[in-house]
Amino acid sequence: MKQRVVIAGATGFIGYALAKSLSYDGYRVVSLSRSAARSRSILPFAEEHCEFRPGPASPQEWKQSIDGAGAVINLAGESIGAGRWTESRKREILTSRIAATTELAAAIQAAPHPPESFISASAVGYYGDSSNSVLDESSPEGLGFLAQVSSQWENSSARAREATRVVNPRIGVVLGLTGGALPRMMAPYKYFLGGSIGSGNQWISWIHIDDLVDLLKLIINDSSISGPVNAVAPNPVRMRDFAKELGRALHKPSFFRVPGWVLKLALGESSSLVLGGQCVWPRVATDKKFNYRYANLADALSEIVKK
Repeated sequence: MKQRVVIAGATGFIGYALAKSLSYDGYRVVSLSRSAARSRSILPFAEEHCEFRPGPASPQEWKQSIDGAGAVINLAGESIGAGRWTESRKREILTSRIAATTELAAAIQAAPHPPESFISASAVGYYGDSSNSVLDESSPEGLGFLAQVSSQWENSSARAREATRVVNPRIGVVLGLTGGALPRMMAPYKYFLGGSIGSGNQWISWIHIDDLVDLLKLIINDSSISGPVNAVAPNPVRMRDFAKELGRALHKPSFFRVPGWVLKLALGESSSLVLGGQCVWPRVATDKKFNYRYANLADALSEIVKK
């Protein structure tokens, strides 16, 4: 019998793709989400749908699904890229991650039969703005709000280490048509306004959604993997090169440039999402000889755009 995999945040962009792939492979998928009814409509292939709203008023049925599971995967948290980072928005981004992760870790620790692994997401924002430094999983925490969020996110999963293997995939820019940053990045090209953002020198550490799903499945099944794992392709690119490749894939020009000051004026602190960047190397994945389907950006964008 295939193992049971519990996914918090299964109705999101990454969660949906992972849940669908695991279900296709014969895993028994359990979805934890704010609305069980909504989860059933989005994920008809999942075997169970439990409401998961961190806090004392949350239903507790979801804890039963954790007991004896093969893996618990935590992708829960408010979107980082949706709007300006007001102080209240920043608190929401941070607390949504910490509350969910802390409660999942506590449930794992208290389970009579803890799951075999707790895979709790993080982000390459952990490293801050890397400028020209090449970063791997051993690189230190950086500066800024994203680094703070990622560090606290990972630390809140550490409690589960007393009971199970804990892995923190540090996820880069995930490329796909149904979510993430790419649809927003593609939009200006429809009006021939595509091009680089800011200086164009900032790094983008990216990964195709299919490769991210495959990497998460490798982490589920390889018990030797623990700690941080950079979930990115092995070929990060500069923003200006990303814009050129996206233009080629869409058969549109990419000569338009959005000055950094315009984004700072429009988005405030959250403009650092696109004006900053990290040059990240996936050391763990490459050491494990992980087989990327889309190691090069041109191949990844071409496959996505043709759908």
